[in-house]
Amino acid sequence: MSQPDTAPFREPAQGRPEDDEDPPPLHVASRLHAFNRYELKYLVPVDLAAELRDELGERMDRDLNSPAGGYGVWSLYYDSPELRFYWEKIEGLKFRRKLRIRHYGEPDGVSDASPVCVEIKQRVNRVTQKRRITLPYGTARQLCDGRELVEHSPKERAFIHEVLDLVVRLNLRPTAITGYQREALVGRGSDTGLRVTFDRRIRGDALDVVETLGDPHQLAQVIANLLANACVHTPPEARVEVRVGTVRTGPDTGGTDRPGRSSATGALPPDIPACVVEIADDGPGLPADTARQVFERFYRGPATGASGREPGSGLGLSIASTIAEAHRGRLELDTRPGAGAIFRLLLPRSVGAGPATRP
Repeated sequence: MSQPDTAPFREPAQGRPEDDEDPPPLHVASRLHAFNRYELKYLVPVDLAAELRDELGERMDRDLNSPAGGYGVWSLYYDSPELRFYWEKIEGLKFRRKLRIRHYGEPDGVSDASPVCVEIKQRVNRVTQKRRITLPYGTARQLCDGRELVEHSPKERAFIHEVLDLVVRLNLRPTAITGYQREALVGRGSDTGLRVTFDRRIRGDALDVVETLGDPHQLAQVIANLLANACVHTPPEARVEVRVGTVRTGPDTGGTDRPGRSSATGALPPDIPACVVEIADDGPGLPADTARQVFERFYRGPATGASGREPGSGLGLSIASTIAEAHRGRLELDTRPGAGAIFRLLLPRSVGAGPATRP
């Protein structure tokens, strides 16, 4: 079976540790952690789980890392376009593995500097093996999404290269996210090494994989310009949302003209498949005459945002609109006074993409 065409991973131009570097001092804790264990999982009713937790609590201690009420566990799973890891689990393969980024705590407030674990979890017969490295979230996404060789020590080299091999060879991409609240108990005395966890409030969703062709740097600039615009021109109490999906163009979904919608480019053909990114806020909105001006070169609206930044040169939205048009797409604005604003980027969907889903 032929492997999909993928771009090779990239090494940073500088700062990469070499094999002949001195190892870190012994007093420095390693970011790499590996362990084997047997895992048994049971699905039990909520009331029974409470009884079991109380009974086990008399014979076990609460994990020192588990506060009263438990802690959040959020995982971003990577898989191939054919969902290889998913089907290996469903089919019960005796040797199988998966790649994920895991965050302990609540997802609110996670930044590029937040510590997360990049983890390869594999099953060998009945033994579960986990190998993980703790990295800042931004670095973890650079490794797994950007396919870039991040800085590492000689001891971490084999694991980092294994992650890159999986990502590139299998064309892995973020596919699903799960979260739950975990309470953990640990054994004592003769039960040392035993760990029992209770996972509840389980949440999960498949990520909408949206595919389009284009210049990644230019398209990233469009998104950055739209986010910066929202930060500068919405009041501090306003909520800003980013929504991604696929649609068929029309008056209700975007891409065609209607009252309350403005754009610097012409309408797209109706009822064609398109990828869409929406930056929506619940701020004061704009009157029609102002909305028509926002895509003009050098137009600068008043700054009302929490960022404290002054309005820019007035070129951000004009440049973003030009980039969208160059990609055979369209940048548009839906707004009216008191109803917030939605900046919508529409781009042609790649051939072979899945069915349209509303963002």
